[in-house]
Amino acid sequence: MQIRMHTGVSLDGFAATPDGVPALDAMPDFVPGESHGLPDFIEQCAAVVVGRATFDEGHAYWSENSVWPWEGKRVYVLTSRPLPERLPDDVVASEGGAAGLLEQLRSARLGGDVHLLGGPRTLRAFHDLGGIDRLEVLVLPILLGEGVPLFPLGASRTPLRLESQRSFPDGTIELAYATA
Repeated sequence: MQIRMHTGVSLDGFAATPDGVPALDAMPDFVPGESHGLPDFIEQCAAVVVGRATFDEGHAYWSENSVWPWEGKRVYVLTSRPLPERLPDDVVASEGGAAGLLEQLRSARLGGDVHLLGGPRTLRAFHDLGGIDRLEVLVLPILLGEGVPLFPLGASRTPLRLESQRSFPDGTIELAYATA
């Protein structure tokens, strides 16, 4: 089991626009859940860890459109507040913080990898704990000019080892790194 981050980032380093829209959504040909290797990635994951802010942003969309992107997967929401009602049974609040959840994930037998999904706070919390095994970054052929960086300033220096790369017809390049 690996804890894997899979996200898009603009060529100028932003994972989202200033108002939180993922950089991938700025790509004209992007189809949520279908583009840029996402179906294969999601199939390899048995669980998802999502930060509360990211969960709340997505929840409105999923509710309005009757879409649930993680059917059959355990979803851990990092939060200190109660979750909304009427969520799938596989969604649980992880109130012990990133450290407690990381320990729980490492000892669990999930039958697949863990998709680490969240904004800079969630990614940094797992990064600082050494809790990201693989970073899969889609470098998007777009300049956003401003926005939310992939990692906040002050994240510790971490050597990475390139494991693979591939390109997509729209000019996007996927780089997959393992933590050294």
